[in-house]
Amino acid sequence: MDKKRKRVAIVLRGSLFNCAFNKSYAQSYLQKYLFGDGFFSGELSFYKNSGLEADILEEERCDLAGAEIFSRYDVFDLQLTADIPSYFVLYCLSNGKKVFGWAPRQFFSKQAQSIYLALHPPGRILLPEQILVPDRKALGSAAVRNAVGKFRSEYLIAKSFYSARSRMPDGSDYRIFHRDKIGDFADFASRQDKWFHRDNGLVLSELLQTRDPYLNGSNHVVHKVHLPSGLSARACGKWPLACNRISGQLQLAKARDEVKTIGELFRQHSWEDGCLETYRRELFDLIRIITPLPCLFGADLMISEEGRPFLLELNKIAATFLHIYKNNRPSPLEEYLNAVLSDNYHNGLMIEKLQNYISLASDTESYLKRTVLAGSSGVYVCD
Repeated sequence: MDKKRKRVAIVLRGSLFNCAFNKSYAQSYLQKYLFGDGFFSGELSFYKNSGLEADILEEERCDLAGAEIFSRYDVFDLQLTADIPSYFVLYCLSNGKKVFGWAPRQFFSKQAQSIYLALHPPGRILLPEQILVPDRKALGSAAVRNAVGKFRSEYLIAKSFYSARSRMPDGSDYRIFHRDKIGDFADFASRQDKWFHRDNGLVLSELLQTRDPYLNGSNHVVHKVHLPSGLSARACGKWPLACNRISGQLQLAKARDEVKTIGELFRQHSWEDGCLETYRRELFDLIRIITPLPCLFGADLMISEEGRPFLLELNKIAATFLHIYKNNRPSPLEEYLNAVLSDNYHNGLMIEKLQNYISLASDTESYLKRTVLAGSSGVYVCD
């Protein structure tokens, strides 16, 4: 091996690390990310072709790491991690390492993510109204019913704070119901132990009318777009705002009388690339308030009747990063990695910025045990 070749650590969250070399997961998005899928050669080959020697590490090793792990690697790819502490990132940067793919650990809770975005205007303007319910007793309270009664939307979507902990037997993690059925939903949800285990809970969010301008005025259309943070203005300006060529229309009339999974309501549509160009500034303003470091996000969006985009959620670990765009463009993951490796940032300035972002993320903590309304008007305690 060339001793001058720099080394990169591809760090995986624990559950993903256990799947990385398991033959039972040969077609999983994780193994396609690492080893290729026929379109993308895989991160291991990508880094090798970029002059880097890559290893795969479990994120727990970084949390417990001593000087040995810091000295061994020049680059830390944290895109597929969920719980890397900020002190690890700051230490790496202060020792001249290149770090990307990191966001505050709060962003892996939909609760904390919603609160953080509602506290900061570039995020607030893209949020629908949401009630964040941290325990089952609060779910049936008058405060929650009163807040739901003020929602503009006829239908609500329910999401657990930590989806990976509370998948349903059918594999879904979202439920949709009519606003008038809040009592039925509360009864149903109170029997789902995983939804309220440990620090889990539920987000009840408006599901807005859309009359989607890109799908012939269709209602209740969900788009997905991939967005990078931390790249140069030039790289962001060239980034394709395509939504992996697929958007989904929700057939909400089916949920008028009973609680439904999101999968039961989707009808698939094909559409053209680049149709979210209108919203480039709003989308990149949103991403810039999350982390100054390069990081790739998948955003689920709906477009209101007034033409405003509304954010359903952001994901840092998304199964769609390898979806290929038209016109022979590389996948979002490959495009992102190319941009990250070619971009240079000043570590000292990045440390200063990052410390500020970490402080902002900690502002969410005082709300985590409360039932709150979070949306375009800010954050309000309602318990």
